[in-house]
Amino acid sequence: MGAIDPLATRSFDRRVAIEVKERDEQAEEEFTFTEAMERDERIERLVKEAEKTPLLIFDAEAAETYRTSMVAEATRRPPHWFTFRCPLCGKPRPLERTMLFGGGYPLCRHDEPHSLSGTHADEARRLELEHRLASVDVPGSDWGITDLFHPEVVFAVAQMEARQRNIEAGRDPDPDLGATLWDISRCAHCGRDLAVTRREHRLIGQTTCRLCGVNEQALSSEERANVVVELLASRDPEAMPRKRRCTCGGWDVLINTEREPAKLTWCTGISERERIRLALAWAERFKLSQWWASKLITSMRDMRDDGDLEDLPF
Repeated sequence: MGAIDPLATRSFDRRVAIEVKERDEQAEEEFTFTEAMERDERIERLVKEAEKTPLLIFDAEAAETYRTSMVAEATRRPPHWFTFRCPLCGKPRPLERTMLFGGGYPLCRHDEPHSLSGTHADEARRLELEHRLASVDVPGSDWGITDLFHPEVVFAVAQMEARQRNIEAGRDPDPDLGATLWDISRCAHCGRDLAVTRREHRLIGQTTCRLCGVNEQALSSEERANVVVELLASRDPEAMPRKRRCTCGGWDVLINTEREPAKLTWCTGISERERIRLALAWAERFKLSQWWASKLITSMRDMRDDGDLEDLPF
């Protein structure tokens, strides 16, 4: 492959930028009046939240400047289309909102006028030889399902999704300032820091990255416990969160409390009723909403008959 032509690259980038802008405007025109009203009400609420969100910035002038930028971001209409740039070759491409928020993976052929170079090129060639890029194309699109997912691309899309979700939630998107609602954390399936999650996802051990979501990777009992332990260790180290083997060979999560250790367990060696009882206590301790508590309890249920559970709240 020849040298990269800077002029051709800039020209391609401009064409993609124009395409994204036109697609975004077209999607906005197709928005119904009701959808637009609901979005405007949501924006108004987010602006108010941005004005009240605490910031870990001690310089008053810098804090005020940053808060002004947060309010400005919250005021903007959420885009329908984005520009995603491949972290391996630098090639931009249009990325639809439903793909960004729905776990989509932007395939890139790394072709002209952009190209791979150095270690990225070597690694990509190695992966292609190992996996022999097998793509199932969507008609009329270059999106597809493939067994060749590069972790750097997954991480780049995850960063983009987490940033956009925080902006639309009226939160500061910079994780270093401690005001984010959405973050990138460990995946409960593969154990890599590639999942876009909220605190609640991590508290109940339900985190999934794009790679595992598309490949339907089985959940790992140990990684699920690691997700919960890592969160609690960063938020409440005095509780000494830890994982422990359960009777069925999986992993439980334990924390210290004033009375006795609290436990989160999916162990099939104890009754479903007991698992749900412990889950309810866990949800109450961490003030999880009924919706999140219901998700946790759903993960505790199994298919065998374990008596009458109708008296439980979910």
